[in-house]
Amino acid sequence: MASKVLGFMTSPRKKGNSDTLIDEALKGAESRGAETEKITLCDLALSPCIECGGCNKTGKCVVNDDFQKIYRDLATEHFFIFATPLFFAGVSSLGKCLIDRCQCMWVAKYRLRKAIAPKSPNRRGLLIASKGMPGKDKFEHLKAEVKSFFTVNNIVYFDELLADDCDGKGAAREREDLLREAFTCGERLITN
Repeated sequence: MASKVLGFMTSPRKKGNSDTLIDEALKGAESRGAETEKITLCDLALSPCIECGGCNKTGKCVVNDDFQKIYRDLATEHFFIFATPLFFAGVSSLGKCLIDRCQCMWVAKYRLRKAIAPKSPNRRGLLIASKGMPGKDKFEHLKAEVKSFFTVNNIVYFDELLADDCDGKGAAREREDLLREAFTCGERLITN
């Protein structure tokens, strides 16, 4: 059975830098025989976490929307990509929505001591983040958010592509270095 990579494209802008880079990473994974699926969060009907406490007894979210499929995918897949632009030193609003809606996973894992997903060093995640300004600074808060999301879901923070100097919608498409690096990150996610 082929490995499966689930990619979360959390930018509200399609065909922008995050979308371009996640597509290249998924192509890299496919080149190594992986099956891939990209979930574009802006195409889904999603509610933010409403902190209703509905998950406190079961570890399952009671809000019935498109996140229900994402929960199943998070519990079963082995490789993950989280792609986001840098917004005010953190992930995009859709990325934050994804992270916050995993509160039920946190409750299941840490309060209720339930198994939420397999624990394995082969269950790995790749962060792809882009920002307009040059320089690799300012990614630390974003990285901490994604690391926390991965940890809650038993995903090893395996690799990262931090793309700076990507101001404007098509900037990443013009950067052969970034396209190559994204492709290579997708390959490494599957083969290492």
